[in-house]
Amino acid sequence: MDAKKEQERAELHRTIWNIANQLRGSVDGWDFKQYVLGMLFYRYISENLTSYINKGEPEEGNPDFDYAKLTDEEAEPARMDLVQTKGFFILPSQLFGSRKMDCDKILDHKFVYRCIIRLFEQLKQVEYTN
Repeated sequence: MDAKKEQERAELHRTIWNIANQLRGSVDGWDFKQYVLGMLFYRYISENLTSYINKGEPEEGNPDFDYAKLTDEEAEPARMDLVQTKGFFILPSQLFGSRKMDCDKILDHKFVYRCIIRLFEQLKQVEYTN
């Protein structure tokens, strides 16, 4: 049984590696790794912020509240408080899950890189205004 599990694990590893190679195309492995890690970080902080905000709203009498569905204008007043408590702020339109990107844009590492750079520039602007 252990040999079969190891064989299946090795096959899964090869399959995942082949998919990653197809996705990255001619992009250098290191650059692709940075892209993937950046995307994972962007997703993590987006989901972390949304979860943090949404968690407190039912206690405030808003059981159907969803931060991701707010307009940027509705979310803006919470910016300074969230920067103080969480250390960052992301507008609803800039959350990972809110990005309306088709697959071609997601696979275009330069496009995603620009999105992440914009996000960090906005985070720096908030930091400087405190």
